Amino acid sequence: MPRFFADLHNHPSLYSFNRMRNNPAEDDPSKFHPWHPQPESLTDLAKSKRAGGYSQADVAKLTRGRCRLTFASITPIEAGFFRPTENIRSNFAAELTKLVTGAKAVAVGKNLVEGTTRDALFELTGILRNEGPVRRLLQNQILRYGRKRMQHLFSDELDYWDEFLREYSFWCEKDGERVSTKTTLLGDVEGCYHLIGDEAKLRDVIEDDAAGELAILLTIEGGHTFTMGPGDVRVDDETIFARIDHLKSLPHSIFFITIAHHFDNGFCGHAHSMPDAAALIGDQTHRMHEGFETERDLGREITRRLLSLDEDLKDTGERRILIDCKHLSAQTRKEYYAEIIRPANAQLAEGEPKLPVIFSHASYSGVRTLDQFIRDQHLEDDNWNVRGYYAWNLHCCDEDIRMIFETDGLFGLCFDQRVCGVRNNQTVHAEHWPKIMLHQILGVVDVIMTDDTIPENQKAKIWDCVCIGTDHDGMIDPVSAYPTAIELDHFAADLARELEAIKHTRKIAEVGVEAIIEKIAWQNAWRLTQDHIGPATR
Repeated sequence: MPRFFADLHNHPSLYSFNRMRNNPAEDDPSKFHPWHPQPESLTDLAKSKRAGGYSQADVAKLTRGRCRLTFASITPIEAGFFRPTENIRSNFAAELTKLVTGAKAVAVGKNLVEGTTRDALFELTGILRNEGPVRRLLQNQILRYGRKRMQHLFSDELDYWDEFLREYSFWCEKDGERVSTKTTLLGDVEGCYHLIGDEAKLRDVIEDDAAGELAILLTIEGGHTFTMGPGDVRVDDETIFARIDHLKSLPHSIFFITIAHHFDNGFCGHAHSMPDAAALIGDQTHRMHEGFETERDLGREITRRLLSLDEDLKDTGERRILIDCKHLSAQTRKEYYAEIIRPANAQLAEGEPKLPVIFSHASYSGVRTLDQFIRDQHLEDDNWNVRGYYAWNLHCCDEDIRMIFETDGLFGLCFDQRVCGVRNNQTVHAEHWPKIMLHQILGVVDVIMTDDTIPENQKAKIWDCVCIGTDHDGMIDPVSAYPTAIELDHFAADLARELEAIKHTRKIAEVGVEAIIEKIAWQNAWRLTQDHIGPATR
């Protein structure tokens, strides 16, 4: 059993913060904090359903699951999930009339005969492509937030920067305070989380043998957090850079930012991420698949400022916020590697840590190159596979894996069923999940093991580049064998058994099964933090 676990990407506060936000609990300091227990549906948990009714990675479960090092993502929910764009918007009254009069059934039938199944489904779901009561009811059933919270999410007053500041304060409430809480699933749990601001504090927590100690490195998912204002209008450049400076001035480091997410952030392209059914009622096409914003090179400037690089890609000496490449379009990644990562790393002095390529909650695609992603992006649907892998450019191709390897970066293994390649409504028995997860890991490892340009004595280092990045509580359909942080021990035991059976391959015996489990469980993530967190100010 590993010493403990590290999770490169999860959302320990998303469940509790959004249930108490915009309701009376928000004004009660005794409740508005990550330790306050929330109602949980054990039925949903038993079915490993999408976590609308239970938490997968709250601080109590992280404590019980021995997840000592957690990269906790603050992720303001994007308005694109609630407010359809003009591209697909429908009129609620007109759609309701078509349903009541039977015209909708006729239109759907006509599409089935003359068009495609997708055309028919698009017609059928028209009543959901507006801000009417049916869409609101559906969203409420999925998210199960309170009425006032849902009203705020649907309103033009939703402000991502304000949401971030409030969630950051939410975390600060119990920072360093030992708490005992009573939970639905686990009973009484006692522990203490520490928001990390520098290497010294992180080392103190990691090396402390006391039970229930959690080191929390804060991250952000989505550059929209600091670039997009109410109504999803990009704020002015001065405000954007002032906000980046504010992030760097926080007493607790923002370790990395996943700069793209599901919708337009105003400065770079995002990858296609919504399954076919969701795309019928949501539109993520604006800036999807594009590269950095070209209007005035804002995207590259934002990226350099986050990394504390000047225009010549020299280190400015300021606190650095690393870039997480998950959700970046293949085109943006191509530009990022060529124009920032490679030339910046080429200037480093001997022994200086490289700027790492990070994919915090990723899967392997089976695709060879970024250009292949770009060529085939129009083919991405729920059934698009290459070599037995889910082949969307949301995921890692061989070129991405080589960049992770070359830069001492990290691939965080995601625990989402769809991301792991399991199709919607496909039943997977528990005994098959370890093989599915290993299939993902071996896809990554084999990119390096089969590359004749890499010296043989260097290939084993790929085992230093794989870790856990569950995406728990990120509104995922979790891998049913490991639906919460509590099951990470089971994952480690299952993975050890699978590796033992193939240890004669891929330099597994050379590195050692036990050593590989420790690396994936926590050591690789711990190495990245040691290389890049630095002191409070650089």
